[in-house]
This record gives sequence, C-alpha cells and structure tokens, in this order.
Amino acid sequence: MLTQAVLRAGLVTEAQIAEMKRWAPPSLSADDVPEEPKSLAESVALINDALQSDGYVLMRETDLEAVRQYAATSQRSILHLEPEGVEAQDIEVTYGKTPIGEYIIAWHSESIQDLLTNGLTYLVVRPTDGSVERVFFKDVRELFFGTTKAFMVCVPSSVEHAPQ
Repeated sequence: MLTQAVLRAGLVTEAQIAEMKRWAPPSLSADDVPEEPKSLAESVALINDALQSDGYVLMRETDLEAVRQYAATSQRSILHLEPEGVEAQDIEVTYGKTPIGEYIIAWHSESIQDLLTNGLTYLVVRPTDGSVERVFFKDVRELFFGTTKAFMVCVPSSVEHAPQ
C-alpha cells in the first residue's frame, strides 16, 4: 500500500522505479502506478494512510561508491568511545575515507550514532606525516547491504592534533 501511495503521489520517476526493482522490493513495477492524486492533500492522505497501515518504515541507505572508497583507502585505527559518566573504551576499527572527507567505518553492531556525536568520542588518525590526530564527528549515517548493516559514514566536526 505504501508503494502505491508513493507512486500515485508522483514522488518517484520511471528511472527510480527501475533502480528500485534492481534491489528487489516486493511487487514494484511500472504497472503498479495508479492514477495520480488530484491534490496535495490527497497525496499526503494516501501516504499517511499507507504509513499507518504498514506500521514502522525504516529507510536504509546503500552506497556502492562508499564501498569502493573504503576498499581503496582502508587502514586500521582506534576508535576512542567515551560515553558520558562511563569509563572510556578503545576499539580497533578499520576505516576508509571518501573524497569529500567523510570517514567510512566498518560497523555491523548496534547503532552508536549518539555516542559518536557526543563531542567526547573520536577516531585516532595517523596522517602520512607521522603526526596523530583525533577526529570528532558531527553526523553519522549507516549503510546497509540488503538487511545487513555494513558501515557507518561519519562527518567530521573537528580535528585535534594529539600529543605523541
């Protein structure tokens, strides 16, 4: 029902439908496109009804270019996790970097977005000049492949040069 509501509202194009079919969501085809709604209010009502009837909807992002960047730039490091009021913990991780400076960290466990963006947690980075940097994050998104979480893509907020 949600798919039909989104299609009726005109929120996706034929090209987007073809791309979605590649990821094999159930019963999605160009033949499923019903008549367009007559007004914005009707579109909103259709989507709201579909969300209410299908329950919780989870959006999962997949980015194949991120996988390529991760593979090309991956290196081992330490993720220093420091929850407020709890003892800090260092975890060995593998990370890569995107061309725009985001950090791709291999991560399959539960979400730690709040912990990564708390201003206390950081990734230890060793640039080629031999220095040590602490990279703090301001935003995190998770990447999935199918139903499996594979990576966290972290947007840096600041870099501090750590004493050696």
